[in-house]
Amino acid sequence: MSYVINQILPRLVHGDAVVNVGFYIKNILTSQGHNCKLYFQDADQGLTLSKELEVHNLLNEATDILIYHVCTYAPICDNVFLSSSGKKVIIYHNITPSHFLAPYDLGLSKIIDEASQGVKNFKYVDLAIADSDFNAMELKELGFTNVYTVPLFFEEHQCIPDAEILDGYKDGWINFLFVGRLAPNKCQEDVIRAFAYYCNYINRHSRLILVGSTTFSSYTNFLKQIAEIEGVQQHVIFTEKVPFSQLKAYYQVAHIFMCMSEHEGFCVPLLEAMQHDIPIIAYASSAVPETLGEAGILVNQKDIPVIAELANVLVNNQSLRSKVIQSQRLRLENFRPEVFADNFMSVLRKVF
Repeated sequence: MSYVINQILPRLVHGDAVVNVGFYIKNILTSQGHNCKLYFQDADQGLTLSKELEVHNLLNEATDILIYHVCTYAPICDNVFLSSSGKKVIIYHNITPSHFLAPYDLGLSKIIDEASQGVKNFKYVDLAIADSDFNAMELKELGFTNVYTVPLFFEEHQCIPDAEILDGYKDGWINFLFVGRLAPNKCQEDVIRAFAYYCNYINRHSRLILVGSTTFSSYTNFLKQIAEIEGVQQHVIFTEKVPFSQLKAYYQVAHIFMCMSEHEGFCVPLLEAMQHDIPIIAYASSAVPETLGEAGILVNQKDIPVIAELANVLVNNQSLRSKVIQSQRLRLENFRPEVFADNFMSVLRKVF
């Protein structure tokens, strides 16, 4: 039997992991004979879709199923979802706790706090899907009872890596990399500090590449001050958000992927680093240990000199480096798109 299964995404952002999930689910559902449209509140410039798919135009029938990707402050989407007919499903991608944002943007912190509080309004939906056990536990603590975990997937973007970046960064220097918007919960300042120790005391011929949008200008300025204080401002590259061709090139030139984030609902860039055979050093917080599994290297404390020395060993000890890369290749098998598709449909059928 086929169903009308619509989705709501708060915002269409080019390259965003949540958006990629939404479109992949649409492909899964349509390939199985279901009618699926993807509605949105607004979209980045250049992403033009039919006005009919703006969320306020959504009309669900009592026999339809509606999936809402919960990931940010979107009161219009909340209201449309809650007032719609048919069975209701949320996919919870997590909302960053407001206390991370408060020192840099108090207004946004209050908005995000309102969004977090609003998640409780969905606890009587027919089905709640979380993309990690970490996120599932958060829902259960809010009173949700019908919660299932379906981990995300990785699908490499087919594009030619930017030749200029490949030529410019394959110069014998050691390249540290972190990918993710510059945001306080991701703690890029600790990545800078660990890199600075490596650069100042181990290998001056090194650089840190921070790839990600600068949503919080005050936090970005703080990061630049940290780099200056540590004496590595000329060695830290802030790229802003980049197209896929450049992103792929940055992964290809990297020697170490370092994540010091203190709040991740899943952390897709870890999968991207695995795909590109970059050894990962990550701080064991939130969903990061769950996503890594037995892969990469987890640290339980932010002991900056120890982390820097560990990075040095991973760069120079080929035996250890190979073992870490092999562990990451094995772990990545759990996140193949077809694995996600099977897991997702087995859970979604609970509302058929």
